[in-house]
Amino acid sequence: MSTAARAAGVDLGAAMKKGDITAVDYATMVHRCNSSNCARKCEHWRNAEPDATAAPSFCANLEILERLKP
Repeated sequence: MSTAARAAGVDLGAAMKKGDITAVDYATMVHRCNSSNCARKCEHWRNAEPDATAAPSFCANLEILERLKP
């Protein structure tokens, strides 16, 4: 999940500090990523697209990452 967040320019720690997401939101995002096998797909995607500036279209957290983009 952090790989997609970094690509999208999203700092999840800062988002939590600002109150844009809660600890429960963060935990839900981690669970969503792990349960959909996104972490593995993301690793392969990032190796193929090292200069990407957005989360991949298959990202289970794409909607929230887009909302959190600066």
